[in-house]
Amino acid sequence: MSTFGRDEELQWLRTHALEGRAALVTGAPGIGRTHLLRALAAQLDSAGAPVHRVTGGDGASGVALAPFAPLVVEH
Repeated sequence: MSTFGRDEELQWLRTHALEGRAALVTGAPGIGRTHLLRALAAQLDSAGAPVHRVTGGDGASGVALAPFAPLVVEH
């Protein structure tokens, strides 16, 4: 997956993830956060690292940490 102009950010995120460190990706809508994170997930998956996708939505906005509930049940 191509990440034109984002190779440095992708490498930084990959390193942090493989070290077990957390990172927060923020920014305005349309700048490519989702694309960057999908590329990261593909790289981590290829490296054999566990990848868990969590997405939120307006339906769960009233419940704190609701998007993480499936991970809690799974683990």
